Amino acid sequence: MEQKTTPLPDHGIFTYADKDSLGHVSAEELRESILGDSGARIEALERTLDTLLETDDSSAIENFREILGFLEGLTDDEKLAARLADIGRRLDEAQGVATRSLGGVGVSADGDTVELTTTLNDGSGETVPFPMSSQTSAGAVTAAQARAIANAPELAFRELWKSAGCSVKEGADPPEMYVCNGLGMSYAEARAVYAAGVMTNDNRTNLYANCNIRTHLPHRIHTGVTTCPHTFRYSRVEVVNASLLIPGNSCFLGCSRLRKVTLYSPMAAGASYANAYQGCSALETLVVYGSVYAHSFSLADSPLISLASLQGIIAKTQPGMAAFTITLHPDTYAKLTGDTSNPAAAALTEEELAKWMRLPVDAADAGKNITFTTKD
Repeated sequence: MEQKTTPLPDHGIFTYADKDSLGHVSAEELRESILGDSGARIEALERTLDTLLETDDSSAIENFREILGFLEGLTDDEKLAARLADIGRRLDEAQGVATRSLGGVGVSADGDTVELTTTLNDGSGETVPFPMSSQTSAGAVTAAQARAIANAPELAFRELWKSAGCSVKEGADPPEMYVCNGLGMSYAEARAVYAAGVMTNDNRTNLYANCNIRTHLPHRIHTGVTTCPHTFRYSRVEVVNASLLIPGNSCFLGCSRLRKVTLYSPMAAGASYANAYQGCSALETLVVYGSVYAHSFSLADSPLISLASLQGIIAKTQPGMAAFTITLHPDTYAKLTGDTSNPAAAALTEEELAKWMRLPVDAADAGKNITFTTKD
């Protein structure tokens, strides 16, 4: 049978029909729907479905299916999944396949010729081959339209991604296409970042703990500097860019992949947390956006911390401020003391080693009461 499809517009704008006219749902409205209360979201979907079924418009139903499929990919709630499945069943009935619901669709394209195949669920949960159509030439479904159908959920996600303050590099390789905090990643990795949520003044404690994410969405901390306890602990985060964040207790504990972090201050004003950076073995760059408070902290598990990072900490420390201590990894401490019996220090050129050794001297000369030490 002939498959008639209305190609979806770019940028995640979905078209649907009501009784009197055509309507549109934007990516922003879809985002609000996704992030809103699940019960209200489903009720809204059901109301839209009732309107769609009254129109008997197959293209509207197909567009609604795209939104439905996108939502299914973002939830693991069993009750929500059951209600989505019921909506899918009603759509099946509207299209005359009540007893054998649609399983999956495969699309292949060659020039202006496409081939569509599908499977139907037979009621027992198994799937059987069922051809929707044989090869059909351009004019019914073009190769470009077929690709638009297949890519519709990702195109919608791109609008959500950009509305969150991230970007898409259209010409980049797929593993680097989705960019956030200067880090390129794949579609699947970007979806994980998006699903993990946004850091706010009221939503920060344990927010990304244990998450399999490479970075985080741009924060929405608006009312002053915020101390964040346990926020990233034991996550797989690589880049953190939170200019109004101060690490609280175990903020980055166990973040063994963390390479770069931008913070307001490396330590809180009211307390010292020895485990804030514990286990951050890959940390190379620590950028201080605001100022340094006179509380000791440890980078003892970070042998790769850069000279520029320590220079930045010293520069942000006020002269005459109360004394505090920075505990360094033995490799880093050997660079400061010129101990070339340490392989990390021995690997430096004479010029590089001299810059490291000048660091504590320059800090003292500038009236910065910082003591550098190392762990036993």
